[in-house]
Amino acid sequence: MEDPQQKPAPRQSAFVTFFTRPLSRNEVLISLGVHLLFGVLAVFVVAIRVSYKPQSVFVGEEAVTPALEPRKLEMKVRVQDMQKRSARPRPQPRIAVAAPAKIALPEIKKLPEPAQTKMMRTFSTQGVSGQGRGIGGGLGDGVGEGVGQSSVSFFGIRENGHQLCIIVDVSLSMCEDSRGGLPGFQRVKEALKDVLYQVSDGTLFNVIAFENSVSACWPKMVRVTSESKREAGEWIMRYNELEGPYGLGGGNYRVKAASPNAAGGTSRLDLALTAAFEIGAGVIFVITDGAPVIQKPFDQEAGQYVEVSYGGHEVTDREIRDWEKAMEEWQKEEDKRIRKGLGPRVAEGGAGPPPRPTSHSGGNSRNPVFNYWTDADTLDHINDLQERFYISRGKQRARIHCVGYEADDETRRFLRKLVRKNQGRYKRVRGLR
Repeated sequence: MEDPQQKPAPRQSAFVTFFTRPLSRNEVLISLGVHLLFGVLAVFVVAIRVSYKPQSVFVGEEAVTPALEPRKLEMKVRVQDMQKRSARPRPQPRIAVAAPAKIALPEIKKLPEPAQTKMMRTFSTQGVSGQGRGIGGGLGDGVGEGVGQSSVSFFGIRENGHQLCIIVDVSLSMCEDSRGGLPGFQRVKEALKDVLYQVSDGTLFNVIAFENSVSACWPKMVRVTSESKREAGEWIMRYNELEGPYGLGGGNYRVKAASPNAAGGTSRLDLALTAAFEIGAGVIFVITDGAPVIQKPFDQEAGQYVEVSYGGHEVTDREIRDWEKAMEEWQKEEDKRIRKGLGPRVAEGGAGPPPRPTSHSGGNSRNPVFNYWTDADTLDHINDLQERFYISRGKQRARIHCVGYEADDETRRFLRKLVRKNQGRYKRVRGLR
């Protein structure tokens, strides 16, 4: 029995019923077959269109050749642009005279004398102290007629000058093994030759060698030329060659301003500087390994003496055999050094073969005690020379630069004081081994 309160179910349309009802097996297979057929047809159509699609062909027009080449065209444009920007003279209005003027000018029978005003009198003296009358006679005590200036580097010390002088120590101590031996000194001389080649033509220069005396390449300053450079280089190279001789021996320059308070000594840098002052050097370069040792004159009456007693000695056969054995060992060592290119062993004070023992009788001797200059004495003497050869003549002091070649502490202290008082610089160089 139906419940009168229950409402009837809504009625669906045939379209909704068709799509909501469950599909049968045959309907599913038919649907798949139709979709598969349409897919095959679509692939076929696309393949045909791609295979038979005509390719695009681009046809270019013939290139138009410009009337002017690009380079000429650019030049033409630039010229036109410059012409537009160039300043043209403005046209000036012309003044036209309708009739001659009625004013008559007076007749000039004689031209006036030209003005004789003196525009420039003379050049004032300027520049550094030099030689000659100056440029064209106008610069007075200036750089000198035809004298050039050079800039050189002396073992790292750079300096400019018109009158250059190189002073080199050629004593045997410069050739000791601690400083590279004789080959080391050969390198020093080669470096000095390189300095000479830096000097410009026309500059005045000279080279001085010293030991216990002084030698100069020339007795005065000479102008730099290719020939003078070659001559100075050969002059330097002859000292302390491997085959000898060694040292300086007797010098060829006699110093005129030698101090009467000096009676000898070793490493006489004071004499070398005096020679450089006498020939007029303005810039002086020095290379040495030791400070000068200057002996004062001995006073026979007021001087001190020391009594020395020694006994006699007769040479024995054993001493002769020991000496012969020492000679053989020394010769072997010298031959070995020569094979290595080191040359014989040399040293200040002697480093030759062992001396042969000799006999001598006993006795007493009275030896004088010599006194020597202090560093202050040497520096004062050099300052006096500067006053004499430069300051009193209205010239600038000579500048002194020093290179200490494997120098000890005492030598370094002296050379530093020397350059400080003479406007120079100091540099220490190790032995060139």
